[in-house]
Amino acid sequence: MKKAYNDNICIYKQQRLVEFILLVQHTTRSAKLLRPLFTFRIGRATSSLIVMQSSNATTRSRIKGARRQSRGSSRSGSTERKNRRGGRSRIRSRKQTRSVEAIDPAIEAMYRKIDKQLIKHEWFHGVMPRSDCEEILKDEGDYLVRRTTVAKAVKYCISVRHDGVTKHIPINYQDNKWSILNENRNTLEELIESYMKERKMIPPSNVILVTAVSRPEYFILHEDVILGKNLGRGAFGEVYEGKLKLREGKLIDVAVKRAHEGHLKKSQITAFVREAKIIRRLNHANIVRIFGVAVLEEPVMILLELAVNGSMKAYLKKNESVSVDQKLNFAKDACRGMCYLSGAKVIHRDLAARNCLLGESYEVKITDFGLSVVDKSELRLSKLQKVPIRWLSPETLTEGVFTTKTDVWSFGILTWEIFASCKSDPFPGIHNAEVIELITNKTPPIDPPDGSPEIVKVIMDQCFIKNPHERADFATIFHILAPSEPLPASVILSGLDTNAPSQEQQKSCIEPLPLQSVD
Repeated sequence: MKKAYNDNICIYKQQRLVEFILLVQHTTRSAKLLRPLFTFRIGRATSSLIVMQSSNATTRSRIKGARRQSRGSSRSGSTERKNRRGGRSRIRSRKQTRSVEAIDPAIEAMYRKIDKQLIKHEWFHGVMPRSDCEEILKDEGDYLVRRTTVAKAVKYCISVRHDGVTKHIPINYQDNKWSILNENRNTLEELIESYMKERKMIPPSNVILVTAVSRPEYFILHEDVILGKNLGRGAFGEVYEGKLKLREGKLIDVAVKRAHEGHLKKSQITAFVREAKIIRRLNHANIVRIFGVAVLEEPVMILLELAVNGSMKAYLKKNESVSVDQKLNFAKDACRGMCYLSGAKVIHRDLAARNCLLGESYEVKITDFGLSVVDKSELRLSKLQKVPIRWLSPETLTEGVFTTKTDVWSFGILTWEIFASCKSDPFPGIHNAEVIELITNKTPPIDPPDGSPEIVKVIMDQCFIKNPHERADFATIFHILAPSEPLPASVILSGLDTNAPSQEQQKSCIEPLPLQSVD
């Protein structure tokens, strides 16, 4: 009896709270100011009321209304948005955050000025992610300086190798002085030199600075990049046509993938640099090449080979007279690139016409490795977020599994796009929920476009085998497409492959590295 009495009192108080908030929100001009103060409390009150399962229908109705209002005031839109242009279902968390955090312009200008001064020193590595330091700092006492954020505030730190692990020591900058604990100097260079010359230990780990590690050669200065026209926009930034100034002063054409203006979160910088690291490890004529990364300042940039004929998707949509033979060549080129990636243990995870570019001779170059994984035969996710539903395999949709065989399924959809001249996304006129039903239950889930040659049906049938263990691999698909051609190389060579870039590009293009996990 006592527990029931207490529950009723609690319900009564929470009902009064909800009614008061609704009254304030609907009858006062100060609602906009008060609403954020009560949003969290509404959530708690309504949640507890629902758990108690109040029998008052009117109260329950009000609670639901208040809950909807609180959600509407704290975040815009629903928890699931469908991007119909890419056929993506984007699942968003309740706590929506901006991709670019605002920062005081005066403070940002100050840090940009500091960055310019620090760039003169080879030990300054800009906004290099914390995880990347492990690859560079190998010996005891190896150190570098980088820029980071702590509680949304810009900070600098020294990352140093000590006892087999990397320690990260914050550096304070205040009143034009640089300091570590109680040691301060006018410049960061003087501060570091004082620790090195006197071999002072930095508590609490008592690390000693021994050797400054220079930034890699593929780190490019922002001042060496000239932006041209805007080519497009993506999740993290924009792509520009541009020029890169080489050491000898010569300019070469590049594509510049630049992060959004503003202060990116650590996770976004890590993802941006991670994509560059994956492309650095690849070297094939049908994979877009990388020239370097600009991470010493913000905005962060990746400099890629410029595909002079642009997007394959745009080319096919614009040119209705593209021949069947040329479309088959597009499919062959994409398959060559995917043979290489599968042999290099790279799962692309976003193979589609929108991620295929055309080079000078209209050869396909696969790009956009933002979702890719390296050195894993399988990736299994408990929840799918920001995924291209119309290009996904049945096992991905039902189990969250990504493998090379799921890339094969996506290649089947890519083949459909090529022979449909990219006039629409796959499964035109069908909502995502119905698309999922077709992919998981119908074989094949989609028929070849009208007028396609018989070989297209053969390829799509091989790609759309529901059991991934029975599904064809890329070598089999390539043999169907080009039975008289030798299988493309599917391993990374120690040097540049037979489809090497020009001598000018060889001087500036990054040598491929041994594949390592970047997770």
